[in-house]
Parts: sequence; structure tokens; C-alpha cells
Amino acid sequence: MSRAHIDEADTRKNAPCARASFGVFAETEQHVGQFTDATTARSGRVPKYAPREARGETAGRGLNHRRIRTPMARFPSIDAVAELSREDWQDLAMGICAELFSAHRVEDRYGKGNGLDAWRIEQGALEGWQFRRFNARLGQAQVDEIKADVSRAAARARSEHRVSLRKFTIVFNIDPEPGHVGKKGEVERLDDLSSWATETHGTAFQFLGVTWVRTQLLKNPFLRPDLFEDVSGAIDALRTESRREFGGLHHRLTELANSDEVRSRLDGAIALLLREAAVHFERGETLHKGEEHARAVQSLRDASRLAEGTRDTSLIGRILALLAGVEALVGYLTESIAHGRRAVLLLQQTEPEYLTLAQGNLAFSLSLAQ
Repeated sequence: MSRAHIDEADTRKNAPCARASFGVFAETEQHVGQFTDATTARSGRVPKYAPREARGETAGRGLNHRRIRTPMARFPSIDAVAELSREDWQDLAMGICAELFSAHRVEDRYGKGNGLDAWRIEQGALEGWQFRRFNARLGQAQVDEIKADVSRAAARARSEHRVSLRKFTIVFNIDPEPGHVGKKGEVERLDDLSSWATETHGTAFQFLGVTWVRTQLLKNPFLRPDLFEDVSGAIDALRTESRREFGGLHHRLTELANSDEVRSRLDGAIALLLREAAVHFERGETLHKGEEHARAVQSLRDASRLAEGTRDTSLIGRILALLAGVEALVGYLTESIAHGRRAVLLLQQTEPEYLTLAQGNLAFSLSLAQ
């Protein structure tokens, strides 16, 4: 780990400790409304995927537009992430780099320092990361320290690993500001750093700010569950309401699998996969095992691929709507959003209940992923 910097002080705060969970299906717009309320409160604007009444439009029919009060889920703000203590900031950044890049941590208990907090060997060269927590903005003093660390890392890469330092990435708790009224800004300072690193060491220099860190944290909340409120409580309430109103995803999976329409397709192969998905989903819910939900996702994806061969847009859309819901539950937000969007397009003219299901899952996944 790189040496302590005078501008990096411990500002540890007592954070509420709560279990975090992520990915939950919202089967109707009434559920999505609870999360769009939170989004509006944070940003002052109503998301474009909010329910119609939240956007000031006329409410639709009956049940699908009746608001249900459930516990709110809070997601850490950029300020909350930026104000983490130095130790917590480095732990979070290290966790992200380990998750995304399979990076190794540098343990610097003896204070020797090699300019890096994490590293990996990729294609015969070394890539390194440094995690910096600033109490103030990025000035020339900090730039000089970063240059010294890049030079130290390049030298150690050659002496310790017998390779060159191909890339040096700094992850810090600010987003760079542009210059104002002729004063050099942080963006320009970092661009100058990049040019210097390339010319001096042949090293690519990259900087990642607090917005990038927060985005990765939202995708991987298990890295810092204490920064989230009782999301699991909200999930439990949503599950209860969705089952009461619609019978739950398990009921829909079983219902679709046992329908004559599906059992007659491809000698019952699609129905078999849907039944497998229902079994895995029920086990996941009963035993609280994520791997069972993941198996349900795989069975539904296999069913979706087989359904593509039938060219039945209604069947494909219904399977994708169910798949998007389970993917959201597991936390596969990117896939859930893609499948939810396609399901909405395919179900526009048919299957209104499945269309509502797809819209709810899509809206929730978008809300969680932002």
C-alpha cells in the first residue's frame, strides 16, 4: 500500500449497520412507485419510467395503479461514498478492483511502498492501481506526489516483476473539476499527468472518480452492506404484496409451464425447462439460496432460446418477462433491463398482465442500476 499522505485523514463515521440485498422484482407500477419516490426525493426530478400518476398523468384502471406503502430502500449518495474514511475508501476500492479485474492487494505493513495499492500481470506487463482519499481538491502538491508514485511503481515493476508498468490507474474520492477564469483545473492537471506518464515511463495513466466507485458499489452492494438501509425489509414487503396480488413468480412459472399451449411446443421441452425454473425458484425462496435462483435463471434462458425457434412473440415475451423478474432478484441488472425492454416491446398488443409484469421489472431494474 502506498505511504500515507498528509491530505488523507481518517474521517470515520458511525454508519448504521443493516443487511443489504439487491435485485427484486416489482410486478406492477404500484411497486415501482415506491422506488421512484426515493429517486425523485434525491434528484428533484421524476424519472421517465415513473408510474403515470407520479408524472402527473391520469391514473389507469383499478389494481395496477393503487399505491401500496412499503419500506423504502436507500442507496448511498455520492457524498456518502466520498466521505468514507481513508481506510474504508481503500477497502472499498480494493474490493471493486478485485471483483472487476482480479487484482492483488499490496500489503505495506513495513512501509516500504511501491507506489501501488493493487496490481496484476496482464499480457506480460504490470497494471497497477492506487486509491487516494482527498480532504480537499487536487492541487499541484498532490500531482507531484502522484508522479513520484508512478515513477516508484515503474521502477519496482522492473526490479520486482521484471516487466514494464503498462498502466497506472488512480481511484479517488472526487470527480475532477474543469478550470475556471484562467485557473488550471483538475481535468487539465490529470490530462497533463497522463501525457507525462506516457512520455516518461511509457505508461498509460487513467483516473476514476467517486461516481465510478459509487456505480460499482450499486452493482455490488455486498462490498459495503452497511451503506444501505434495510433493503431486505423492502424486498420482503414487495414479495408479500406481489404474491398477494398476482400469486408470485412461482405461480406464473408453473401456470405457463402447465398450459396446453406450451406443453404442445417442441415435444414439451419448453414446458420442462419452465418447470425446472419453477422448482429452482421455489427452493431459492424457501431456502434463501442464491444459487437456486441462479439455476432458475439458467433454465429460463434455455427456455427462451428454444422459444425463439417457435417465432411466437407472445410466448417469447412472456418467458422474457419472467426471466427479467428472476434476473432482477438475483442482481443481474444489465440482463434484466435488456430482457425487460424486449418483453415490453413483444407484449404491447397482447398479454396485458405479463406486460405489466415486464414493465414493473424493467422500471425497478433501471431504478436500481442508476
